[in-house]
Amino acid sequence: MKSNLLLISLLFSPFVIYSQLSVKPAGTSDTYIYVKDELLFVKEDIHLESNPTATTNASIYLRDGGQLLQEGAVSNNSGDGFLSVIQTTNPTNAYAYYYWGAMVGNPALGGGTPGNKNFGVGNIYQPLNGPLGIVAQPAATTTAREGIINPLTISTRWLYHHMTPGTEAAGAYTRMNTNYSLQPGFGFTMKGVGIPSSGMGHEQMYEFRGRPHSGDFQIPVLSEDVNGEAMMTLAGNPYPSALDLNRVWFDPDNSGKIKQILFYDEDRSAMNHTYSGKPYGYGIWVPGIDADLDGLPGDATYNPGLYTSAPFFIYNEGGSTGGGSVGTGAFRTPRLAAIGQGFMLVGTAEGTTPDYVTIKNSHRRFIRDNSLVMHKSANSTVHEELARAPKDPKPNATFKTFTTVAEAMRTPQTRFYVTFDNNVTRDLLLVFSNDASDSFDVGIDAVNPFVKAKDAAFPILDNQGRKIPHVINGTDFGPGKRIPLSFTLNQPGRVMIKVAEEVNAPYTEMYLYDALNETYKQLHYKQSRRGVPLNLTSGKHDDRFYIVFEKVDVLPWRPSVNAHEFRSNVHVFQNNNQRQLEIRNPNGYEIKTLTVYDMTGKQVLHKNNLGKQTTHSFYSGNLSDGVYIVKIQTVDDQLFDYKALVHN
Repeated sequence: MKSNLLLISLLFSPFVIYSQLSVKPAGTSDTYIYVKDELLFVKEDIHLESNPTATTNASIYLRDGGQLLQEGAVSNNSGDGFLSVIQTTNPTNAYAYYYWGAMVGNPALGGGTPGNKNFGVGNIYQPLNGPLGIVAQPAATTTAREGIINPLTISTRWLYHHMTPGTEAAGAYTRMNTNYSLQPGFGFTMKGVGIPSSGMGHEQMYEFRGRPHSGDFQIPVLSEDVNGEAMMTLAGNPYPSALDLNRVWFDPDNSGKIKQILFYDEDRSAMNHTYSGKPYGYGIWVPGIDADLDGLPGDATYNPGLYTSAPFFIYNEGGSTGGGSVGTGAFRTPRLAAIGQGFMLVGTAEGTTPDYVTIKNSHRRFIRDNSLVMHKSANSTVHEELARAPKDPKPNATFKTFTTVAEAMRTPQTRFYVTFDNNVTRDLLLVFSNDASDSFDVGIDAVNPFVKAKDAAFPILDNQGRKIPHVINGTDFGPGKRIPLSFTLNQPGRVMIKVAEEVNAPYTEMYLYDALNETYKQLHYKQSRRGVPLNLTSGKHDDRFYIVFEKVDVLPWRPSVNAHEFRSNVHVFQNNNQRQLEIRNPNGYEIKTLTVYDMTGKQVLHKNNLGKQTTHSFYSGNLSDGVYIVKIQTVDDQLFDYKALVHN
């Protein structure tokens, strides 16, 4: 017999609030709370005791969008009982990765003491009577490559965490096996289950049972390594409720610590377990400068933030692209992280000493629309075009409605799709705001975390004068504005650039200006839906292409010299015998500044207004032996990099 009094009370209430909550068996009878599509709010701690029936041993069941919220910075949840919540993945198969966040832990750890507990595969169960039922059994495990649908059997070969900031290299991930090694607040990777030949067409339900997490969680974050690769930490929604990433980002304790948040996506039609056969990538989210904290889906003020879809590339175990590329991920609006959603945090801290981002109970939300589905797609016809790109795994993809956003309230923005050889598409977003600058703006600009063999970006100068490739670029608008656009190709190829979306565009016309050929090609959304084709040689194409908003015969910012000609004629030499750095400028190009950096990024020499002199020399005998970066800036702000080897 089961005690149903708490179930009946919830059926007639929009939500229930407890100051403290204790759920215990009634003698030999099971007692539980069943929360269906409603909020259970507990102001303090929860004590749960396991029911005697093994298949229905949970004390709280969250079903059909039901969620649990708690307050406070410290968790004193206690007892050996479980909360149960179900999450689904669709589509999935034996090869399909998802990134998860753990919302429960094993209450038996640490002698059953109160507080949050580590998570392991033992917290995953198989629902036995559908998504609304309460009967379940623990998932089995296997060390084989493929898991099994029924009985649910999870392969432990693909369970990994990434709790220390690191790159995408395989060595940065730590295998979990069957251990309870995942600390609360962090995320983990898990592949799906299924028969290898069954394809990608089934939905999989997972039931999570354990002590519910509550309180604050500290996540270490760093920026990029010395090679410019993103340093990521796999975190996740640690709660059995929706998590508002705006609240995480704009919390005063996290001010200026987060650079961007990455969401894993992959080609789930690729039946392969290895790096060399699994095209995948990361979508990138930032909140935007005009983001609000309290708007809900459907509200006129709701701002979903800024997002660019993941281009799918094949990587190698070192974390670099090791082969071809195919397809592009779906567009999403991930501000509200679902129960069980994992994501990568990239911070702003440089070097090796991390900052710590705090995820708190105050960041939780009760959002019905977001409660059940991870990686939920947005409803947007312009993004359906991207889903139909050649070789996309879902050529006829449709997208569920996430929320209704009043377009008049959205930040002005223009989305570009840059496609290489009809294969992979880079999603770029240009955002217009009076609060943005031409330099890096935290919260509105997003760095390309992994520059690929074929890629496009907005180059933005950092505080050391380096051009950093960005996929989201925020800037103020003016009719004479020029916004550089760079392309990288490992071999000659065809590039197509098109405007895929315009929101509250501040301009009347927009062009792609080619400074080499001095030509304009229209990039307007309605008049140029087919895009602008470019046939480019291999290499990096900087200082050539610009997005402009007026077409004039003489542009005051037109480069005074062709970039290729400048590099061919201006030479930098390190004369170690004379202990001096020498610049030879036989054509007399006008040079505005010369700056020298060591390999740590420290500026060691800076000279202004070098003018049109044909030779320059600067003493270098005070420099330590090593490689130095020399940056020459022309009067029209073209920037050229050279290397000098000092050996005194």
